[in-house]
Amino acid sequence: TAKEPYGWSFVLDGEVLPQKVTAKEKMMKSYAYVLLAVVQNLGEVSFEYVSDGETHKLTVTADEASAFAGHDIKACYEDIVLLQMLVVRSIQMI
Repeated sequence: TAKEPYGWSFVLDGEVLPQKVTAKEKMMKSYAYVLLAVVQNLGEVSFEYVSDGETHKLTVTADEASAFAGHDIKACYEDIVLLQMLVVRSIQMI
């Protein structure tokens, strides 16, 4: 997109086994939370993947990341302690 907030899309290689989709989506969300925290003008992160022959898309917005963090996700951009807490919490969810 040419207008802020920007989005970042990832297309995963290979197929995600149906029994691994939940774990993979948790991992994708944890990565998205950190990306949204450290890229100031990023508004959403999307992941596209194939499972059981079908294409799926998971999108995480800055608002969703803020809800997960318990504060404005963009505050992590300027506060290393908040960023560290977010990284630890994101790892724990995997």
